[in-house]
Amino acid sequence: MNWITHFLFSMNLLLIFLGSQATIKEMIIFTIIFALFVDLDFIFTTYVLKKEGLNHRTLLQEPFGLLFIGVPIGLLFGYFFQAYYFFLVIIPFFSHIFLDYVTIHNVHPYLPFSKKEIKVGFIRQIIESPRRPFINNKPTLKGFNELHLILLNVILFLVLLYFNYNINNLLSCIR
Repeated sequence: MNWITHFLFSMNLLLIFLGSQATIKEMIIFTIIFALFVDLDFIFTTYVLKKEGLNHRTLLQEPFGLLFIGVPIGLLFGYFFQAYYFFLVIIPFFSHIFLDYVTIHNVHPYLPFSKKEIKVGFIRQIIESPRRPFINNKPTLKGFNELHLILLNVILFLVLLYFNYNINNLLSCIR
């Protein structure tokens, strides 16, 4: 998935589950850190492990990464700051892994215990530019792909922002 989809999907989940507790600023910060920065593991993979390629999956992007890294970080944030900070960590982290698993490519679901690789997903990635949707005179953007998911997420994001804003205004009038 691309960073736009990761950002919008995570923000949508946070607006749905924490819209009345967390501020938009908190949601944006935690989404950037725990939904987008997860993909920066390619720096480690490329420069430390000396592996190249688009499939740069490490423990950070697998389910056990959420369990071994995300949950402890969430517990620390929830304990030392506000309890809902646990969810501000877990939801974006989970959303990143979830979106990676619904995108068609190879994953390592048992990492670090096994390097077994399986192919998952049903959403096609946009590898080439959307401005050039044909390669060798064949359409490459057929079926459900990331462009559709981006559009759905933008619409949902705008709807959630509108309702979240109105609900918060209504709650502040009642108090």
